[in-house]
Amino acid sequence: MSEKVAYSKDSPEGKALIAEKEKVIISQNNNKPVSEPVNDHIETQSEIEPPFSAYEKIKGKPYSAEFFKITEWDMLNDDLDIDKKKDKVKLIESWIKEKIEGSNLEDSLEAYRELMKRYFDELNIGKTEKNSSKLERVYLYLKLAKKQSDLDRRRREIIDNRI
Repeated sequence: MSEKVAYSKDSPEGKALIAEKEKVIISQNNNKPVSEPVNDHIETQSEIEPPFSAYEKIKGKPYSAEFFKITEWDMLNDDLDIDKKKDKVKLIESWIKEKIEGSNLEDSLEAYRELMKRYFDELNIGKTEKNSSKLERVYLYLKLAKKQSDLDRRRREIIDNRI
């Protein structure tokens, strides 16, 4: 996600951006100065994304709520959360966090998106499918995977105790 930031052309940041913009324009035109009208505000986009583990603290909602476009996230409480979206998002977030840590992946939103792409491919989830359906299918898949993982862990513990 990127944020737009506007600076006044008279501010130090705005002057620096204007100078940088002029350098780029000059270099693109074989070092020949080009006069270009300067806007009152210079806009720049910040490409800095928070790490996945800190996203909820910084943005106020989990990244999964953003990813699955749950627009009513702030209004969901126990009475209004009929579909248990908060529980589903909580399970997805914890699973992805475990996968990122366990696989030594970078703690980033890109890693989250890559894992989701893998799950979408495995579940044959199309781009035209509703976000609520995508959430439900990924949730059920990860819930089953979590149960299987817990069973495997218990089996290993039992086998280790017998030896």
